[in-house]
Amino acid sequence: MTDSLTPRKKRSSWFVLMGGLLPVIAFTVFEEYYGPMAGVIAGIVFGCGEMIYEYWSLKRIQGVTLASNAMVIVLGGFSLWKSDGVLFKLQPAFLFMGFSAFMIGSSLLKKPFLVEMMKKQHENPPEASLKYLSALNVRMGICVFVLGLIGVHAAYYWTTPQWAAYKAIGAPVLMIVYMVLDIFIVSRLRRRN
Repeated sequence: MTDSLTPRKKRSSWFVLMGGLLPVIAFTVFEEYYGPMAGVIAGIVFGCGEMIYEYWSLKRIQGVTLASNAMVIVLGGFSLWKSDGVLFKLQPAFLFMGFSAFMIGSSLLKKPFLVEMMKKQHENPPEASLKYLSALNVRMGICVFVLGLIGVHAAYYWTTPQWAAYKAIGAPVLMIVYMVLDIFIVSRLRRRN
């Protein structure tokens, strides 16, 4: 059986999945051994390296990688200026909150992001699916905002390894768990009606 994804699309999917993790890992390791400012510098360097490698490999930089690493560079710069590593740690929280605003804003503009993505994938998607995705778009926006608030708390009060684990594993797992629960609850409600 042949794989339908081209090597470039496989790499593209990998970059979306890994987007922004290298600076977090670099920050965590360097901060542990050399202090917060060394961690910030390592995060910035690895963020720039991630974008350069992605451009070299794919001939373009994914929007997720660009947004994530632009925040790494800007917040890293502020961290160095203020000599405070917490500003760097706020990057994931700001990214979540920005994405939340985008999702909720797309619903307010009557162009829900998840619906538009479905329409790009399928020519004539079922109306029931579009209706569900339209409602899910707002709920996911709220969920992502809450994950961002947890990220703010993590940046200020959790240890660096705990913060990194939340960014790399905790937040994505919580998002998946929420989506599974949402699908389960909505399908149960539909069966009752």
